[in-house]
Amino acid sequence: MKDQVKKVVIVCLVMLLNVAALAQIPSDANLRIFISNLSETNFSGIVSNTQADILYEIQQRQNRTNWLSMAFIYGSEITNYADFHLGITNIIDRKNIRVRSWIDSYQMGIPDWWQIKYFGNVGIDAMGTPMGDGWYNIFKYQKGMDPFRWYPPPGPQDQYGFRVPAHYPEPIPFAKLSEVTETTTRKTILSVTAKQQTNGYELTVRHPIAHARYLLLVRDKVDRQWRASGYFVSGTNRNPVYLHVDKKGMMTDVQSPIALPEVKFLPDVIQPEFTAGWGEDSDGDGLPDIYEVLVTHTKPDDADTGDTGILDGYKIFANDGWNNWDKFRYRADPFKKCEPPPAIVLRKPTTSELRDAYLLKSDLPYELQIEFQTNTATGFQPYSLWVDSNYVNPDNSGHARCDVRVSWKVPQPKP
Repeated sequence: MKDQVKKVVIVCLVMLLNVAALAQIPSDANLRIFISNLSETNFSGIVSNTQADILYEIQQRQNRTNWLSMAFIYGSEITNYADFHLGITNIIDRKNIRVRSWIDSYQMGIPDWWQIKYFGNVGIDAMGTPMGDGWYNIFKYQKGMDPFRWYPPPGPQDQYGFRVPAHYPEPIPFAKLSEVTETTTRKTILSVTAKQQTNGYELTVRHPIAHARYLLLVRDKVDRQWRASGYFVSGTNRNPVYLHVDKKGMMTDVQSPIALPEVKFLPDVIQPEFTAGWGEDSDGDGLPDIYEVLVTHTKPDDADTGDTGILDGYKIFANDGWNNWDKFRYRADPFKKCEPPPAIVLRKPTTSELRDAYLLKSDLPYELQIEFQTNTATGFQPYSLWVDSNYVNPDNSGHARCDVRVSWKVPQPKP
């Protein structure tokens, strides 16, 4: 209980700290590093778009999720670039070098950006231990640790943190295909087994690539076209991923990186079959790679298959107004024509009859159209909420003063 109270107090203190110091941190977006010499013993070049008297840190990628501090340089007072010359003992890949501004307003050995990131302000106690675990703030900074996470107390070998170059841990990047083609995309297809449960199916996805985004797809005995079920991200290894889907075959777990819209009018699947494959959209056309390969049969590495002038996601295959991206999201077959629900004509309807008629019985987001016809009119005319509401509003008998036609159409793209 004491530990829980302590954590709550810490969180509250962080929320109350002043964050005005954010303005002190210069933007690193325009910094560029150029290497003029790279050998086994020398490493030199310039950093452009620097500011005068600002300290900059050159960092080297140590592994997929860690950057290691190499050296510091000051921005020049004369030019907008600063040069550097370093001696190194091994060859460094140019792609694994970056530069970051490093301001330490209180000269404590911890940059302002780190203090603001975790504490909301600068001027923290470098020798403070917010979690009471024996790790000073400066040790946690240098070792890439979270100051508000409890760690086992440091041993004697950990007391020399000041001599260790700072590490900068980052989120693990998602896996990428070195070459995106139909062949390589098909090679990402995973084996998925399904076990029926009372409320759906429990799935086991075997041998996923670590840290990869996948799209789960489903088809059944009645409809053999694959349709999207949901996105998921694999773990840190190739252990199986366990998912749950409902009776329609749609994922009920949290989807990542994005979630597909909910669908209500799909029928329950009969003898379903599941598969999973590469969920990235490598060519940026709006369609995941595996969906292009298995469903639309477009190229995952070509945003406009066939050079039509239209992105694959916006192509319309069935001449029904719905493009491939819409049908992917709402799980409709891109090659089958989707017609809007039939129009409904109501003779002087009640409020409840109108309400029921307005309910869209389709997952595709058709646009509602309301028309009315009075006793003196020869046909139906468009309904205006402000002008014609007196006709549709019920009279003393609970019925509208006119006939109403409810219909649906494919919405037109908004500018």
